[in-house]
Amino acid sequence: MSRLVRRPQFLVAITVLMLGASMTSAQEGQKVCAIPAEAKMEDAKTTFAKITAVFRHPRCINCHGAQNPFSSDTKHAGGTYEVVTDPNGFVRNDKTFAACETCHGDLPGWKMAPDSMSFVGKDDVALCKLLKRELFNAEGVIDHFTTDLGGTRFIEVGFKGTRGLNEQGQALVEHYRPEPIEGMSQGQLISLARQWLSDIDSLKGNAIGGDIRSDCGCVPHHYALQVHNQVSMDVQGVHWETGYTPDPLIRLVFDDKGTFHSEMTTASLPGAGTTGPCSLNSGGTDTLSAEGRLVDGRIKGTINIATSNNSARLTCPKGFVMTGVPGGAEPMGLDLNAVVGEQSSEGIPDSTGVTGGTVRISFWVKIVQID
Repeated sequence: MSRLVRRPQFLVAITVLMLGASMTSAQEGQKVCAIPAEAKMEDAKTTFAKITAVFRHPRCINCHGAQNPFSSDTKHAGGTYEVVTDPNGFVRNDKTFAACETCHGDLPGWKMAPDSMSFVGKDDVALCKLLKRELFNAEGVIDHFTTDLGGTRFIEVGFKGTRGLNEQGQALVEHYRPEPIEGMSQGQLISLARQWLSDIDSLKGNAIGGDIRSDCGCVPHHYALQVHNQVSMDVQGVHWETGYTPDPLIRLVFDDKGTFHSEMTTASLPGAGTTGPCSLNSGGTDTLSAEGRLVDGRIKGTINIATSNNSARLTCPKGFVMTGVPGGAEPMGLDLNAVVGEQSSEGIPDSTGVTGGTVRISFWVKIVQID
């Protein structure tokens, strides 16, 4: 449940009301990325680019989709091989890849990476998502870069550049020589992986970026609080409506510890109404900001709203009255599930607490992702 309190200021001497809060579930969305600090994400992006440069080296990408010895138009030096299936049509990896050791016998267990791990045609963001989906957490990434999740020395042989070829395999390659990955060692790759995982706060056993379904940890995420405020009043012959036009967004700026502040934003508060033969027009400006923390899966903090430039004009057949209305500032407690689209629901849908009429209030705050 959330607790969010707003005391809307009614112009032209309307009573100030206190609103209690209740939580409603907005459409289920992605969790707020727990690592939105721009500096750390830029560091992570730079580090990951060094990792993907290794992924695209022929000694890596050839086994991750670039070479297909089971295709009729393969460029595989050893020719075309057949996929062996069982009676139910499932691939028998042991039988299918057994023939590979005829040439790649220097590395027992030689096989191709599955289609789901293909690097071909993927940019850095797509490769990041692939790691999140296939390796899940830091342990999976480091284990893969060290032993390929099972003890077969694919990564080690990849850095040596031998392709695991025995004498028969080497004889099929014109002017064969090892082609090691230059400018990077396996140990350095593992160190880069640890640095990247540290930058995106994923060394604690949790999923990479906190959520394998999203691109958190792959691209910078930016969030804002959307504030909605609309009031409709019918009291003792006075009808009046006011509210933000449009709903303002309070852009949140996080540091690497999950603390946030916001950029200042302003919102227009036009109003219009009638009383008997007279018309009522009002105006004002709210300046909004926020501060708090992302903690335990919740956005907690304070929204500050300062109202200024208030004025009201009552126009009647025989003239008009213009008046200024004092502004003011008020803080509101903020406590929401850290999920994009999560919304607080505030207000008095049909208030009976106003003598001689009703006041309808729609005031809520929603977490939105702005890129």
